[in-house]
Amino acid sequence: MVKVLQGNIAVAFARPADERLVREHLASFGHRVLPVDDAERTGVDLVLLDAPSTSRYGTGFLRRLKDADPVFLPIIMALDARGSAADWLNSGVIDDCLRLPLSKAELVSRINVFLRLRHQTKTLAEKSEEIRALVNSSEDHIFMLNEEGEFVASNRRLQHLGGLLHGDDLVGRRLEEVFPADLAGLFRRECAETLRSDKVRTMKYRLPGNSGVRHRHLTLFPVKLADGRKRIGGICRDITALVETEKSRFLLAKTMEYTTESVIITDRDRKIIFVNAGFEKISGYPRQEALGKTPAFLRSGRHDESFYRNLHQTIYAGRTWKGDITNRRKDGTLYVIEATISPVFDEQGEITHFVSVRRDVTKERQFEKVRERIQRLEAIGTLAGGIAHDFNNILVPIMGYTELCKDIVPPGSQLKQYLDQILLAANRARELVRQILSFSRQAEHEKVPLDIRLVVKEALKLIRAALPADIQISQQIEPGNECVLADPTEIHQVIMNLCTNAQHAMAEKGGTLSVSLRAVNVDERLAASRPGLHPGPYLHLTVGDTGCGIPEEIRDRIFEPYFTTKEEDGGTGLGLATVHGIVTGCGGIISERSEPLQGTVFELYFPVVEYPSGPGGDNVTRRGPGGSERVLFVDDEPMVAELGRHMLEGLGYKVVSTTDPQAALTLLGNNPAAFDLVITDMTMPGISGDKLVREVRAIRQDIPIIICSGSSEKMKEYRAGKDGVSQLLMKPISLNDLARAVRKALDEQKNDR
Repeated sequence: MVKVLQGNIAVAFARPADERLVREHLASFGHRVLPVDDAERTGVDLVLLDAPSTSRYGTGFLRRLKDADPVFLPIIMALDARGSAADWLNSGVIDDCLRLPLSKAELVSRINVFLRLRHQTKTLAEKSEEIRALVNSSEDHIFMLNEEGEFVASNRRLQHLGGLLHGDDLVGRRLEEVFPADLAGLFRRECAETLRSDKVRTMKYRLPGNSGVRHRHLTLFPVKLADGRKRIGGICRDITALVETEKSRFLLAKTMEYTTESVIITDRDRKIIFVNAGFEKISGYPRQEALGKTPAFLRSGRHDESFYRNLHQTIYAGRTWKGDITNRRKDGTLYVIEATISPVFDEQGEITHFVSVRRDVTKERQFEKVRERIQRLEAIGTLAGGIAHDFNNILVPIMGYTELCKDIVPPGSQLKQYLDQILLAANRARELVRQILSFSRQAEHEKVPLDIRLVVKEALKLIRAALPADIQISQQIEPGNECVLADPTEIHQVIMNLCTNAQHAMAEKGGTLSVSLRAVNVDERLAASRPGLHPGPYLHLTVGDTGCGIPEEIRDRIFEPYFTTKEEDGGTGLGLATVHGIVTGCGGIISERSEPLQGTVFELYFPVVEYPSGPGGDNVTRRGPGGSERVLFVDDEPMVAELGRHMLEGLGYKVVSTTDPQAALTLLGNNPAAFDLVITDMTMPGISGDKLVREVRAIRQDIPIIICSGSSEKMKEYRAGKDGVSQLLMKPISLNDLARAVRKALDEQKNDR
């Protein structure tokens, strides 16, 4: 039995009895029956009326009802035998005609057919609307072409040549009206191939526009209609952002690949998923050996677990970690990296990866350590120089008065022996001060062009005699005639100190002491890697051993004065500090490299100087005679001033001593001819020695002047004869040195007249 659909049916018949019978019959099948007058207001599913009622309401009213219905409103007319059904059906308003008198069964069947048709039409319309909404809501341009290349359908997402073109404006246009000729031709060929192959085809193309070139991805698919006609469906997607993103990713990938820094990307569990070429170059590991591992395989053992725990806590908390890490290369060598490790977040703010950018700063950190060491040594040297200056002022009266006492004590007396011992101890103290000043580069030494090969060989002869049998010497002294500006005694001291340290390092197991000396030419690359080194010719001296090595934790302190690892009474701690002072005083540099249980090598670079032409002068000096000239002696230390007076008076001179530089100027200013010589200290409060020299020169231009000081640094500029200074004396001054200097200054003054 066919299921009867229920609906709202509007009924109008001219005879009330006929209308009543129809209403009752339809209601019995569950239909809701309404008057035609209410159809326009309430909406109905079907209209049933006879010819007189049709004439009464008019076809215009019925047409409005049909047009207002969103789906399909069927209208059935009941005709008597005289009415023409064809005329009414051709009017476009009436959908079906029934002959009076009505058959109840036929009536119900006809109504059921039309209600079913209306329901299917409504369902189809809803589906069509849903599809249309989906198509129009898509960000892609979806369209349909006929076989002639005309747009027959399109959604509203056509972005074309710099603006949005409405899909309705596109319908009816040919491809050539929408796209450039070359692109339209390409589309036609692709459409033809789609229909021919009956397969989906895809392509990418570029479309110029006012805002720049747009990149598109097009999918074409064949469509066959029920009547056999063919269509080409298309889905066009704008992939400009994707293309630009891919370009950016490509550039980023290339940048990461070719950057000199090491780049490591790990997942959340710190498993390595990417390393660049910089990583391979710095670490020595090929990327295949790194992928899948954690960065822990690079650890050197120089950091404890708390270091890595702090690092991990920082990055897992979503913060960036920065710092230095010491790692181990594949070949086992250590290197220092400056690392920046940052977390990568997803759209939900969750950490998904970590990115680590690492720069090899091994040489930089080594350079910084050397620079810090130099700065620290300079600071300590300044302090040591000040202490040595004060100590010199103490030694001056001790040595001076001891020498004066020796001159008045009978020869062979017990007291003279005691004085000799005092003088011997004072000279030892003076040598200690010289070592301190050598470290601080303030000692006064006579530097001459020197071939240090001879000095090195002589020192090795002494060392060889003192070495135990289990220590061998390997000596490689290349011949040559290059010279350095140095003091022979100092160079000898450098060799002895370094070789003695090497002997101590090999005391337990023996080994080999290696000494080499050769001429080298330092280029800019080597000079840049060694602070204090400059391009040019150098003599390169190395002293190495195969001993225990220098522990890493003390390597920065080995050149500090009084620092020693030897037991009490085993060393003064001045050996390497003195060596450092001597080498830098010659304009050179010293560095070391050491490995535990492998040994240590000290490298020294001395700048080469030209050997002076002509025979050298005789440096043998004799004690000068005394005299009777008048001397003005100025020193702020009362004991030194008094001692100077006694020493000079003992030589026969007439002496006025003072501790006040201003008083000395007053004496000279009142009578410029009262003195034949001025002797002054360099460092004095109020008026310094150099200022006093200028004031004296303003009073009397030709008077000879001798300057005394405990610091050679302050006397360098006077070596060139500045302000006419005749002699320079380093404290502590012996009686013989003072006698010779005074006599020489006075004699030169007489010869110049």
